Amino acid sequence: MGNIPNIILPDLQGLKLDGNQLGGNIPNLNLPNLQILSLQYNQLTGNIPDFNLPNLTILELTSNQLSGSIPDFNLPNLISLGLGYNQLTGNIPNFNLPSLIALYIHNNQVSGSIPDFNLPNLQVLDLHNSQLSGNIPNLNLPNLSTLWLHNNQLSGCLNPGLQSLCPHVTSGNISNNPGLFTQSWANFCNNQEGMCCSTHPDKPALVELYEATDGDNWINTWDTTSCVCSWYGVGCNGSNRVTSLLIGSNNLVGSLPDLNLPNLEVLGLYNNQLSGTIPNFNLPNLISLDLGLNQLSGTIPNFSLPNLTYLYLYNNQLSGTIPNFNLPIWRGSIFTTTN
Repeated sequence: MGNIPNIILPDLQGLKLDGNQLGGNIPNLNLPNLQILSLQYNQLTGNIPDFNLPNLTILELTSNQLSGSIPDFNLPNLISLGLGYNQLTGNIPNFNLPSLIALYIHNNQVSGSIPDFNLPNLQVLDLHNSQLSGNIPNLNLPNLSTLWLHNNQLSGCLNPGLQSLCPHVTSGNISNNPGLFTQSWANFCNNQEGMCCSTHPDKPALVELYEATDGDNWINTWDTTSCVCSWYGVGCNGSNRVTSLLIGSNNLVGSLPDLNLPNLEVLGLYNNQLSGTIPNFNLPNLISLDLGLNQLSGTIPNFSLPNLTYLYLYNNQLSGTIPNFNLPIWRGSIFTTTN
């Protein structure tokens, strides 16, 4: 019991004083070689100092009575930051902590929006039981495995870019945020529940195709107000990007636009009433292209599609010569006498 003295031990590397009923403020320690500072489970009060501890890797202040705002720490080697179960207020800084792996700020009174963190090594983000509001940002955290945002005041739909977290976030919780369009991380990942449909990056290209080919009179139409990956014939990958478009025999009438779908691998528009010329598609990941049984005319483009393996253009009204395709893994085209 008592306060923490202003320790002068320049070679000290670890200081752990957990569970000692310590009170008072935390001194701004001058310990240039300190790597571990753990003061959890005490009764410390006041603000958190903006520590000048360049070698610090672990800062653990959980379960105290600390108040005020969180400093925007300049701790380049910090791996773990534990500030949970305190009385901290204000906004969460958009930390520049390139080595950070775990961030715990749960059970506080922090408010405002969640920063769009640039923390490339972060694996654990725990901000639950606070007063955070606004939308969940499009978190670019490629190594994240734990995302706990439950029991806040978050609202709105979830950005499609968050789907990129689904394959590696094994523990996700966004429940008890009454304003969110979904309360289930699993439902968002598995069924796109609560996703912001209007902001999907592939939607403009698909809507252009729909409008150019008289989509309202298709056999199986699209509800363009719903989520792209739920549309008939549209297939998406784990990052929620469109990878297949299979809408053959669906009464598409009109000419084809030059589709801007950079992740598309399979395009099947066979047995429709497409007319006009074939665009020289810029689809770098396309593997299979089937435009057979249509009314396409003009010459065949000399496609630059490095991954194209299957090309079907049979039963159209094409003319001219067959290009000498530079397709390294092409396995053949089908052209019938009706071209």
